[in-house]
Amino acid sequence: WKANPRNSQEGYDIASYRIFSKVAGSDDSTYVLKGTVSADRFAFADVQVEEGQSYVYAVAAVDASDHQSPYVNTGD
Repeated sequence: WKANPRNSQEGYDIASYRIFSKVAGSDDSTYVLKGTVSADRFAFADVQVEEGQSYVYAVAAVDASDHQSPYVNTGD
């Protein structure tokens, strides 16, 4: 993913990103937290996947006060 340029323009203090995943085709309520990366990282490697299974990922920004944005998924 890429940083949202509005974050710095509007003064958001992004501290980290949370990465979620679900099995492709499943309900959005099945997203699970897979990991967290610092605000200066824009990649995540999921090493806990099942061979032959397809996944969908979503990313949420988290500010310094631990407020989480709605997540944005990469599509089903």
